[in-house]
Amino acid sequence: MSDILHRHISKSPNDLHLLCSWIAEQPAGQIWCCTGPVGAGKTSMVKQFIRQYGVNPEVSSPTYSLWHQYPMKNGSICHHLDLYRLQSLEEFIELDIFESLEEEDVCFIEWPELIETYLEEEMIPFSIIQIEEGQSQREFRILKGITV
Repeated sequence: MSDILHRHISKSPNDLHLLCSWIAEQPAGQIWCCTGPVGAGKTSMVKQFIRQYGVNPEVSSPTYSLWHQYPMKNGSICHHLDLYRLQSLEEFIELDIFESLEEEDVCFIEWPELIETYLEEEMIPFSIIQIEEGQSQREFRILKGITV
């Protein structure tokens, strides 16, 4: 699972629009698993995506609520999940999130480590956005996960 599909170097949150444009060009129905340390830019990237393609540019982190949904200009929904506070896979399954996803929706999951095995076992297509911090920039690597 190490095929790099796309790489983006960001020197500030202001240039994330290029990465978000690339993500928007990908086939509908994608699940994007965002990994990286605290403060790496996971939420900033999702906020930029929603600002560019959402109906309402007001975006907040779902750290405590776990899941936010945003209507998009094309009529789909952007699901933004932050699983940092989840304790078990069972907690995630009880949320029944994947039952709510439509084919054309896009889904960003921060802190997906708890559910990656579940995604693979259930054959749910996903890609990984890996973020590594440098001194003055961040590198976003999009890795091919699994496809159906």
